[in-house]
Amino acid sequence: MENLVTAEELINFLATVEGLKEIPTEDLDAFVVPLISIATYETGQSIIARGSMGSHLFILYEGQIRANVSYPDGKSRHFIMEKGSIVGEMSLVSNLPARADVVADKPSTLLLLDIETCQSLMVNLWRVTRAFAGLIGRRMANQA
Repeated sequence: MENLVTAEELINFLATVEGLKEIPTEDLDAFVVPLISIATYETGQSIIARGSMGSHLFILYEGQIRANVSYPDGKSRHFIMEKGSIVGEMSLVSNLPARADVVADKPSTLLLLDIETCQSLMVNLWRVTRAFAGLIGRRMANQA
C-alpha cells in the first residue's frame, strides 16, 4: 500500500477501530488525523522491542503483526493481530518498558501517534481521554 491515504479514508477506518470509534468524527478530523504518521514494516521487522520505552501508539492499518508478551510470573503469550489492532497503548499511562516484542508477520502498514501527542489529546479532549481510557481498561481486563 502506498503511504498516500486520504484524511477521509483514515477517518472511515478509525471509526471502525475498537477503542477509537467512540471519538466523534469531527474530533478525528480536526485533532487526530492531522497528527498521524504512517509507517510500513517488512515481514520479521521489529515494531516494538521488549524492554524499550514506549514512544508511539500503533494502529494496524494493513497486514498482520504478532505480539509476544512476557508476564511478571514468567509466562508468555503470543497474539496474532489483524487490521484495526492497537499496540503501545499501555505506554500511554504506565511509563514502564514494553513487556512485548511486536513484529510484522506480513508486510504491514501502521498508523502512528507519538506518546506526547496522545497525552496532549487526552489532556485537551475529554472524548479522546474517554476513548483511550476505555481501550486501556479493556486491555487490562483481558490480562487479568
